[in-house]
Amino acid sequence: ETGDDSSKQYAVVIRDISEEKQRERFKDEFISMVSHELRTPLTTVYVALSALDNPQHRPESATEVNKMISIATRNCERLMGLVDEILDYEKLNLNELEFHFESVPLEKIFELARETTRVVAERVNVRLDFQACEKSYKVAADATRMSQVLINLIANAIRASSPGEVVHVGFEPRTEQRCVTLSVADDGKGISESFVKEVFEPFKQFENDSGGAGLGLAICKRFVEHHGSQITCESELGVGTRFQFDLFEYCDLQDEIATIQETESTCSQKRVLWLESNNHHYQFALGELEQSGVEFFRVENTQLAKQALGQSKVDLILIGYPVVLQSCVSFVEEIRSLPQFANLPIVLYSNGLSQQVAVQLEEHKVDHSIKTSWNLQGLKNRIAEHMGLRPPN
Repeated sequence: ETGDDSSKQYAVVIRDISEEKQRERFKDEFISMVSHELRTPLTTVYVALSALDNPQHRPESATEVNKMISIATRNCERLMGLVDEILDYEKLNLNELEFHFESVPLEKIFELARETTRVVAERVNVRLDFQACEKSYKVAADATRMSQVLINLIANAIRASSPGEVVHVGFEPRTEQRCVTLSVADDGKGISESFVKEVFEPFKQFENDSGGAGLGLAICKRFVEHHGSQITCESELGVGTRFQFDLFEYCDLQDEIATIQETESTCSQKRVLWLESNNHHYQFALGELEQSGVEFFRVENTQLAKQALGQSKVDLILIGYPVVLQSCVSFVEEIRSLPQFANLPIVLYSNGLSQQVAVQLEEHKVDHSIKTSWNLQGLKNRIAEHMGLRPPN
């Protein structure tokens, strides 16, 4: 109570816990699904090994013994695959899965996928048709992760195909966009239109397919997104299914700069190169950060950022963490390796960095003081400070 009016003041705190509830629901579903999927092959392995270990139940025929060993081996392989999927998916959710981007020949990714899937295809009499790479296309990729994507898509296509059918693995260069579109297509049974809409959701399995935990395509989607692209699915019942995604051409920043003739800039505006993969985040924040004398332009990944640095004047780089297509530290290292960018202001905003990454960024003179993605006023102040502008009101 305050003063003679005896008026009461109340403080009301409203907190949205919908995300917490969703995480709890996801955790419950995850544990339930994992328990079910692991129990089935584990039980099969146990039954087979128990029979072989018990003289009273051990088959007398060598053929039957070999059959039981084969059953146990196949289910152990399935268990290993399930565990790998679960671990990868959990690491992705915790942002703990490392990606090592480099300049990779497309043929290397194809070869890694071909070596792994060839035996599986031969076993069920399905032919793999890999499009030949007539020239060496160099893409910016983690070769291991991208081969995992192709392996998963090809394995799904093999399971959807009948003996004698063909799985096509191809690519189409898109020169103007400086990328290559990869595709995996089959002529199999196809999937329904309603299922296509959910095919990349976790724990969604192909209809009449019990080959995994239903995480394979969800992991593929996340791997492709880390490469700055999107994966799509087109299918028609009785006709077949096609998955495709893009990989960007690898750009060396020094080469990009060397191909651009230096000209005196007459632009009076300050230019901010904004590296942000999420367009919704960008559009939302842009409305708050726009100010007189500053021009913002967005790129989705580091390869496009390097192209932009080679084509026009940039006064500041703004980075949304985590950076897709290349680790944040290696991207900054490449920028700082060139004399003309040694002192270019770089501001990174995030929802948290590991101590190791924070130290590395500090060594390369990166301002990472904005710890919350939506601290827009703080971000606006930092941009103004680094570019010598009057602090906004």
